[in-house]
Amino acid sequence: MDPMKRRPLAIEKAPGKELIPLIIKDKLFDDFLAFYKGRVDWHEYPLIHDMFYTFGLFEDFFDVLPNDNETIEKFLGFALDIAEKETDKCFICALFLIMDCCKYASKEWVPSDDQIKRITNLKPRVEKLKKVNNLVCFWEQIMKICTRNTSFSK
Repeated sequence: MDPMKRRPLAIEKAPGKELIPLIIKDKLFDDFLAFYKGRVDWHEYPLIHDMFYTFGLFEDFFDVLPNDNETIEKFLGFALDIAEKETDKCFICALFLIMDCCKYASKEWVPSDDQIKRITNLKPRVEKLKKVNNLVCFWEQIMKICTRNTSFSK
């Protein structure tokens, strides 16, 4: 085998790659939801372990997403819409998506009052599902990012 050839990584085979340019261009919820559902139906857990690599379920999307607060705000709103309706079984994926949105926001980003309210409203579900592997860790990362430039309370 040619040492320069490598096997494809799992994230490279993830469904929905063809939607990414359309989602970024049009910023439509239905396209974003189709992408999200395709990924969750494919994997059901937000971390993909592939040999010595670990990928986030939406990493290839965020790798090409423009890093401006207006874009991040739009997709954070979509992620919150998804999380509010997501089943308990896949809630961790929605929480991970929120974490990714927050993580990609600039250091100057401050969550709006509506975003603070919506994120805070997720806390009872986080408490209910706290035994799910990594869920509390993702929640704590969201809280860390959201509190860095505001008096947002946990």
